Amino acid sequence: MENLLPIGSIITLTGGEKRLMICGIVQENPEDGKRYDYLAFPYPEGYVGEEHIYMFNHEEIKRVDAEGFMDEEYHVFREKLADDCRNLKLPKQLTYHKNI
Repeated sequence: MENLLPIGSIITLTGGEKRLMICGIVQENPEDGKRYDYLAFPYPEGYVGEEHIYMFNHEEIKRVDAEGFMDEEYHVFREKLADDCRNLKLPKQLTYHKNI
């Protein structure tokens, strides 16, 4: 959890060509309840519909092109999130790409 990228980060997934912008961290898929490190939309388009929502885990990132904004508020949030997740001991899931 301590290594999670902030929202606004631009990444490319392993096996992917299209860059994505992270818009959520530690997200749950509402369809099956599984938890993922990130939720992202295509970059530079952003949200273009439910069929282009990407949920994935940190280890699936091939390249980080830009890191999002980080300040003291972000670092406090990330530390609290890490503590909460350690206490919950939630299992990670495989990548979820809605209607790729």
